[in-house]
Amino acid sequence: MTHNINRTINNLVITMNVRDDNKSLNQKALSGGSQEAPNQLARLFGLLIITAVLAGCDGGSSSSNSTAPPVTDPPIIDPPVTEPPVTEPQAISPPQGFTATHSPNNVRLEWTAVANITHYSVSRNGEVIAGTVPITSPSVTPITYTDDNVAVGNNYTYAVRACNDAGCSDARSILVKYRVPATPTGLIAAFLPGLINIQWTAVDGITRYQISRNGTVMTPNVSTTNHTDFTPMLGITYNYEVRVCNILGCSDARSISVKYGVPPAEPRLTATLNGINEVNSINLVWRSAVPMIVVYKVSRNGIVLADHIPFTKTTYEDTNISIGNNYNYTVSACNIFGCSKSANRSIQFFVDTDEDGEPDHIDVDDDGNGLIEIYTAEELNATRNNLKGTGLNLTGANSDSIGCGGAMDADGNIITDECSGYELMANLDLNELPIITSGDFQGSNWLPIGDFNSDFDGNNYNISNLHINSTAVRTGVGLFGTVASGTSISNVHLLNVSINVPNADKVGGLVGDGNSSRIHSSSVIANIITGNNTVGGLVGDGENAKISASSVIANIITGNNTVGGLVGDGENAKISASSAGVPTLTGRTFVGGLVGYGESAIINSSSAVGDTLSGDNSVGGLVGAAGDPFGAGTEGATIISSSTWVITLSGNLNAGGLIGFAGTTMINSSLAITTIIMGHANLGGLVGSGSPIVTNSYWDNTAMFSPTPATNTEYPGQSDTDLKTPTTFVGIYETWANNYCNPITGEYREITSGSPADGFQQAWLLGEADQYPILNCTASTQ
Repeated sequence: MTHNINRTINNLVITMNVRDDNKSLNQKALSGGSQEAPNQLARLFGLLIITAVLAGCDGGSSSSNSTAPPVTDPPIIDPPVTEPPVTEPQAISPPQGFTATHSPNNVRLEWTAVANITHYSVSRNGEVIAGTVPITSPSVTPITYTDDNVAVGNNYTYAVRACNDAGCSDARSILVKYRVPATPTGLIAAFLPGLINIQWTAVDGITRYQISRNGTVMTPNVSTTNHTDFTPMLGITYNYEVRVCNILGCSDARSISVKYGVPPAEPRLTATLNGINEVNSINLVWRSAVPMIVVYKVSRNGIVLADHIPFTKTTYEDTNISIGNNYNYTVSACNIFGCSKSANRSIQFFVDTDEDGEPDHIDVDDDGNGLIEIYTAEELNATRNNLKGTGLNLTGANSDSIGCGGAMDADGNIITDECSGYELMANLDLNELPIITSGDFQGSNWLPIGDFNSDFDGNNYNISNLHINSTAVRTGVGLFGTVASGTSISNVHLLNVSINVPNADKVGGLVGDGNSSRIHSSSVIANIITGNNTVGGLVGDGENAKISASSVIANIITGNNTVGGLVGDGENAKISASSAGVPTLTGRTFVGGLVGYGESAIINSSSAVGDTLSGDNSVGGLVGAAGDPFGAGTEGATIISSSTWVITLSGNLNAGGLIGFAGTTMINSSLAITTIIMGHANLGGLVGSGSPIVTNSYWDNTAMFSPTPATNTEYPGQSDTDLKTPTTFVGIYETWANNYCNPITGEYREITSGSPADGFQQAWLLGEADQYPILNCTASTQ
């Protein structure tokens, strides 16, 4: 913008065109910012004055009215401004060759140097731990940084960036697992004569492998992924462990067991008919390859079909078959030492017994009754893998329930569509199982099944050679150590039983702890059963149990407290049509030929026979104590139509031919025959002590006492002549004619008129004139 400035000097009018730039200059001058502006203005005024004078003197004339020509300022041209050149920042490359190594105390990072930078930045798990790692000469590599703040067991993600004034590069990252290695995988074993070789999958980032055998380190520094043991002994089982180690320590062990000898028996074998409308072959499949084998051998009906099937193959197809035939196939696993016992399976074309759509050869419940069939000792042992009986579990992993249930009643209704127990389909020999070599039951062939919670029907097959040995303090020892309340066990017969567990409580041949169980038509034949407290030939703890039509024959049964030929503790139990024959039965307190302790028990149609029955307190031919002799003495039991026959019965206190301490027991139609009764006090031919209610019950008064009891006349006995003479239900036996029992169910009834119900018969058989009466419903062993 231009301003007109008019000034009069000696009557001359001077017009100045001053640009705002001068204003700006004047302002600067006023503010002291520059002295250049006033000087320029002064020179300008001087120039104007000179111009005016010259103009007034032009032509020698002067006129006051003349007008001076306009004066025009020369244009002011600003000098050009030159901007400095702009240089775009160059992207920084991230470091290369980023690696990490660790020691027991730190993690050391390395990377290749980056040119044209000022420093490096290091982060760990997203947080900067070193923001200005100095550079070195670009030609000097690697750059290093050490992190000392580390702890074993953690994972660390490190990142490094190269930086200068323009910023930092992208990060270069690496994961460091600052921990001991993971457990190795892929462990396998194989053996040849004189050696066992184990192999495993390689693990990265480690320093060594450590090998142990049966808990002892064999080789601490193995660099390869295999190891050979050159010192195995035939028949020994070896447990090898492999650990992976680095500088921080070693991993957990991966283990494998190797039995250096003949392979064990094969798992369950299946046979499948190939074809639907026209069968053309039978396909055999065995569950899995057994370790340490070379080949499989397959036979049919005793004839070898193939004896060199590779161990990698677990199937065989038989095409030489004919419709209508039955085939029994066996498969054995063989190695350099011999062949295993055979797994077997029988098959007939299109057999589906329960018509549930599953052929019998794959149906675990062929008859559809909800009970899984058990054919082998191995399968019996596997019942511990599924205690509820919902499926057959041979491996401890998955249960097979194919074909469970499906049977129909008379009206065509399906009884059950699931399994809830087991049933035997053959006689079993437990000697086929390996001897236990570790734990509490070393030297045994059977480990008691604990917490069994399903039904078990033996179908009157035998289980032979049950051997259990232990010095450990245990509770619940027998074929079944413990069973759940309400569990039903029936038709099971044990032969050649030997149980020696002197420090264990609740010990029985069939069941150790059978509280509230139901046991029917079962038996035990034993060499010896020894326990600590609560010991019985059939059941140790039978409190609240229901036992019927069952029996025991044992050479020796011993224990400390509560020992019985059939049941140790029978408090509140119901026992019918059962018996015990034990030549030698000994204990301390509560020792009975049938039941050790029987408070509130109901016993009918049952008997006990023995040679020597001895204890210290409360010893009875049938029941040791029917209540607590140290208490009020008001407890008791109910005994009907039962008998004892003992040669020598001895008890320091409370010894009786039928009951040692009877309390208020009701005794009806029962018989006690004893040859010798010895003790210190409270001896009796029928009861040792108590206040029982006795009806039509007798004892043989020819028994000899030592010493003669003072209370012997309270319950007078009968002569052996009187006891043997009647051959019909007259005289002392008149009322015994009303006693009936069912030998199958064990149920007891008193019938005074009319005909008995089907299945019932008189409980007593009188026999000849020179015989004592015998029970007609007592169960016998197989």
